[in-house]
Amino acid sequence: MSWKGSFTAHSETARRSKGDPLEKVTASAEWSIFRPLLNEAYVKEDRKSPAGRPPWGYLMLFKVLLLQEWYEIADDNTESQVFR
Repeated sequence: MSWKGSFTAHSETARRSKGDPLEKVTASAEWSIFRPLLNEAYVKEDRKSPAGRPPWGYLMLFKVLLLQEWYEIADDNTESQVFR
């Protein structure tokens, strides 16, 4: 295991022992009740091609927006955190 891999594994263990805030957010609500509302509100056109990455689910995007609001995270910072 590389140094970075070892550090990442240690960080994950430390975070879980303190209580992962993202796990607390996930456990705090019944998120599936939002799925029908989000799917109805955000109707996208059909994809022209199956090429490329599949789009993110609306529920996941909703959670990201909530986290941005709760923790006052800018869009560019959110993007760097999500795609690292």
